[in-house]
Amino acid sequence: MSAVLVTVVFAAVAILLAAYFSFPCRNRPFDLKVVLDGLLRAESSVVPSPDVRIAVGFGSCLDIVGNGLSVMETIGGLVPDVPENFNEINGPDELQKTFAYFFMHGASAGRLTKNNSLFDEVMTIMKDLPDTRFMLGGNAPAMTKRFGKEAVKVLLAASVPDNHLKEFSTGVSVVHGLAPGSDVHLVLEYKRQAVWGKYIATRANRFILYNQNENNFTSLLNEFSAQQESFKPHVLVVGGLRMMLNFRQSNGRTALDELNILLAKLSASTKIHLEMSSFSEATQLQSIVDNAVFYADSLGMNEQELPNLLSFLQSKRMVQVSDSHPRIAVTLDFMRGVFRILGSTPEANGRRRLSRLHVHTLAYQVIMAARNSTWKNSMAAAAKSALTANRHTCGSDTVDAGTATLLTDESFANGARPDDGRTWFDPKNPVSCWVEDGIEVCVAPVLVCTRVVQTVGGGDNVSAAGLVLQI
Repeated sequence: MSAVLVTVVFAAVAILLAAYFSFPCRNRPFDLKVVLDGLLRAESSVVPSPDVRIAVGFGSCLDIVGNGLSVMETIGGLVPDVPENFNEINGPDELQKTFAYFFMHGASAGRLTKNNSLFDEVMTIMKDLPDTRFMLGGNAPAMTKRFGKEAVKVLLAASVPDNHLKEFSTGVSVVHGLAPGSDVHLVLEYKRQAVWGKYIATRANRFILYNQNENNFTSLLNEFSAQQESFKPHVLVVGGLRMMLNFRQSNGRTALDELNILLAKLSASTKIHLEMSSFSEATQLQSIVDNAVFYADSLGMNEQELPNLLSFLQSKRMVQVSDSHPRIAVTLDFMRGVFRILGSTPEANGRRRLSRLHVHTLAYQVIMAARNSTWKNSMAAAAKSALTANRHTCGSDTVDAGTATLLTDESFANGARPDDGRTWFDPKNPVSCWVEDGIEVCVAPVLVCTRVVQTVGGGDNVSAAGLVLQI
């Protein structure tokens, strides 16, 4: 009888938990214009100071952006029966299988290929497509453009071709290094509900194919190091981490080794923010954690990179793909896990304790900031990030509630434990903030663009928008 009773109790608890996380339903009566007004009001409550100085590095690329399905259909071969995730792309078959793997999950990803003929073939196909776009890409230039729109002072370390310099505002100074020029990234975009054979994309996203190229990181870093001493940035923003793994300098060190030397000796008065990337191999992520993550005050990442980083920090295991629409409670718990580990980093030999974490997803933005840190204005920052997500993907500085939708519920669980409680959504004041264990947490819903113009660079723009209000 006792065994039966236990079974019944467990079943009841399971039902209650399921109801707890699924309730309420997604049929929202909210007026999106009211939500928009609330986000705009929160965003406008803080104006970036023109005296803020931000240094941004490193590197740049030429993004060739086109229709990923057109590329897959043109490159030949049948739609793969079984998707497969390859850490490096060696041929068209591996490209199609890897593209299918992330396409069906609606997850962003990037992969290296050393097959020059394959890379050139895909690039030729993309150049011949009617809607292909050519733009200056890379974390650093994308974030710099966003910072420039906020009228703050920016020092950018990137090899930017002269014909692209006009894309930056007058408050941006560019450190070129030895030879201005860009690597090329092939960005294969697709729309939500796009169909490729038996596969359907659950959200709009992109797959990036890149190739090894010549790199002058040492000269770029040396010149930047000299200039930043007089520039005295409040924050150093570092992107392009994935590409640093692919280049070895003439002195035998990798670009990541060179970066580590800079981060370790940087003055504590300059905060360090890392914009994370997707990594497919444990050895890669180990190098990033050892040489960069442990030296950061702040991290920015998406819903794919967060569980991968947490899993690696906890068990050295990689998460190749995760839920592209994670529940807020899940994201909050993952962020708490990262904060617990990195927030207790021993501060020695240039290493720093994490004091800020920003995770951007399709449906919402979450910012955690230690209350005893210098990071401020978390509510306004979360609102600005949410609005920037719409502005960037819709390709307009004006957010139109008529071409947007909400993917969040009327409330969300604050964590996986039943006693974590719930937070209810107030459309007039849509950013929810609270303090737990000395950390301020702010969650902002995104008015998701329903007429997507672009996805590439979205995370960089969103992360920069949130960061600029917290300096």
